[in-house]
Amino acid sequence: MYHEIQMLAGRIQQLQLLLAQESGGAEGGESPQGPGSGFLLLLLGFMVFMFMFSGRGAKKRRNQKNQMLNSIRKYSEVITIGGLCGTVVEIEESDDDEPVPTHFLIEVDAGSGSRIRVVAEAIGRVLDAESEDSSES
Repeated sequence: MYHEIQMLAGRIQQLQLLLAQESGGAEGGESPQGPGSGFLLLLLGFMVFMFMFSGRGAKKRRNQKNQMLNSIRKYSEVITIGGLCGTVVEIEESDDDEPVPTHFLIEVDAGSGSRIRVVAEAIGRVLDAESEDSSES
């Protein structure tokens, strides 16, 4: 990959040299911008490309997490990122224009009534009864 970039930069420099000679702006075979400017231009383009596409994956994961949190309803079965399994008993939401879940009260053991309150970001997965039924048959 590095050699391909060097070859491409060399071709760009040759093209700049030809264009400069045709316009009469270069003397002695040097490009008007100086040596290595083609490589710097290519490097700058590559950096802009990487900057534009570097945040897409994180944004996609954040949107998926928000959709998952908004899909949680009362009596949904969830697993926290710490591995606790339970059933959502109560959902606390923010008081903004668009309600967003902030905390969940999860019943861990129905026999003893053990409950734990977790922040919304601690939910790792939502277990769907439909997906469990389809995997058993």
